Amino acid sequence: MYIMYTGALISADGTYTGSVTGFSPIGTQNKPFKGTFDGNNYTICGVYVTNAPNAGLFGYVNSATIRNVTVANSYVQGTGRVGGICGYADNSTAISGCTNRAYVVGGPIAGGICGELADHSTVSACGNEGAVSSTSTAAGGATPTVGIGGICGVVNSGADSAAIQNSYNFYAVSATCDNVGGIAGYSSAAIEACYNAGAVSGKQYVGGICGMQNGKQIQNVYNLESVSGTSYVGGIVGYAEAYVMSAYSIGSVSGQDSGDISGSSHGEQDVYTKDDLKKSTQLPSGFSASVWEMQTGGAEYAYPTLIALLNPNLGCDEKGDLAVYPITLVTQEPNVPLPEGSSADVKVEYRAAVTPSTVYSVDIRWGSMAFVYTAGSVGTWNPNTHAYEGQTSGAWTCAQGANVVTIINHSNTALTAKLSYQPLANYTAVQGAFNNTSLPLASAVGTSQANAPTVTGTLTLQGDLNSSSDGQLVVGKVSVAFE
Repeated sequence: MYIMYTGALISADGTYTGSVTGFSPIGTQNKPFKGTFDGNNYTICGVYVTNAPNAGLFGYVNSATIRNVTVANSYVQGTGRVGGICGYADNSTAISGCTNRAYVVGGPIAGGICGELADHSTVSACGNEGAVSSTSTAAGGATPTVGIGGICGVVNSGADSAAIQNSYNFYAVSATCDNVGGIAGYSSAAIEACYNAGAVSGKQYVGGICGMQNGKQIQNVYNLESVSGTSYVGGIVGYAEAYVMSAYSIGSVSGQDSGDISGSSHGEQDVYTKDDLKKSTQLPSGFSASVWEMQTGGAEYAYPTLIALLNPNLGCDEKGDLAVYPITLVTQEPNVPLPEGSSADVKVEYRAAVTPSTVYSVDIRWGSMAFVYTAGSVGTWNPNTHAYEGQTSGAWTCAQGANVVTIINHSNTALTAKLSYQPLANYTAVQGAFNNTSLPLASAVGTSQANAPTVTGTLTLQGDLNSSSDGQLVVGKVSVAFE
């Protein structure tokens, strides 16, 4: 389902074929968006944003609710905080049920869903399926001034529970700055029940889930892809001032001060690597059955997945490596790139579009078309005036609705109904007329059965009926034709 489309096909570098119109993000720092936006699971295409300080479908939001919307075939580039759904979310904003399939470019703060999540704001049940990149060279560390992530660039929320939960990243996150992560670049709040399936690369403090975790724990997470940087690099977290719990990573890690799980952390509990999970048939210790389930892999390996999420296919070979890149989530939009390091031949075949056939379907509901003619009278003879008094003319009457023709269009094309009355040969003195002889009917496309386009015509009779026959007579015919 789509509510906006420009007709253009947008590329990762911001170029496009066709035409686009620049989009102004909803909400600014001076006039933030403070309402509730429910996308009703629709997809918005063709969002094209450049050089905005708070860039996204929404720019700056405060105490807002944003839910159930997908942004696709779009390009969002900014100079400050950048996100496919929202640039900056403040003051207990809740973002849920959203998916990004746009290219997100810029920063020093950028995320597939939200650039910066602040002041008790949260992201839940969201997915990023578009590449996130930044050429910023900003230094990071334990300050929320820089961060590039698949879901959020910077999480400076102070949320009472997890600020990011039940969410996933599926595509490459690449940056030339510090604080880079598959889910969050920098976070001072908890991250729970998330996974990363996109290659992550950055400078210092780079992690499959979070680059710099400066606060609460990372729990119930997993990473599938490669993580690379210059220093403090980890399969789950680059640098953490908190515990990493109930987690595993099977992606390769490269960089100084690196580790399969963390480059440096306050502590690790119930964490596992690919080799730790060899010959697994049950959930590893510390993995709750209310959160995790086992997904069968190859003969030697099987990996846990998160119950609440749409997980990728984790089928693997005898070495525990994923047999194929796990693209099994949803129908991809045309601007979603192949995973980093992959390539494919592009083969096309042109076929002319099939013109849909026109389907005609019309209901005609007739009134009874039963009339009563009351003959006129010459009146009463008055012997004083030698004249008839109280004369009456003939009159036509019918029951309510008996003279109405109702026409309902169920066709996929517009029609015009033509109504006419034709007297029979012996009753030409009786003439019929409709209140409107030409009734336009809109196409039924986009309407429900109960709200199909409908018109009505009302017939009236005039003239005298010269007959003394008992019972009903057929004096004419009503016809409906269509153009």
